Amino acid sequence: MPSAWREDYGPESTRRPIARLRYVKARREGSLYWRDRHSKFHVYDQTPPTPSIRDLLEEVEADPISIFWG
Repeated sequence: MPSAWREDYGPESTRRPIARLRYVKARREGSLYWRDRHSKFHVYDQTPPTPSIRDLLEEVEADPISIFWG
């Protein structure tokens, strides 16, 4: 279980989506989106659409511009 982000909130953790993957079947490619502070998703333009979901997940994990993990 994830730990709490604030000690004074007790043992409860917070869950919020940090990314969205969208697959377009007609083009056979997926795109990556990032979430802003208002929970609105925007196209992540640092990596092009790709047929490889793994590439998109690796981009989220690497987070080279600190947009997903801060």
